[in-house]
Amino acid sequence: MTVPCDALSLGLPPIERALLCSSPDSTVRVIDPATQECTSYGPQDRKAALTHVRQHLAWAEAGGTLWPGDDLLSPPRARP
Repeated sequence: MTVPCDALSLGLPPIERALLCSSPDSTVRVIDPATQECTSYGPQDRKAALTHVRQHLAWAEAGGTLWPGDDLLSPPRARP
C-alpha cells in the first residue's frame, strides 16, 4: 500500500547537488573536458547553494503547509 505525501523536487544543478552532498569544508572541482580548465567550488559556494534551497523551500511552503504523510514512524529512542 502506498501512502500519499507531498514531495518536492529541488531540481538542483549538478554542481549545487555535489556541494550539498559534501561536507561544509569540502572543495568540488570541475574539469572542462574541452579546455582541461579546472574550476573549484568551496564553502562559500556551498553556503550560496544552501541559501538557494532555503528560498525554494520558503516559496513552496508559502503555497501551503507541506504534508509529510500518515502513519510515520516515531523517531528512535535512546536506549537507557
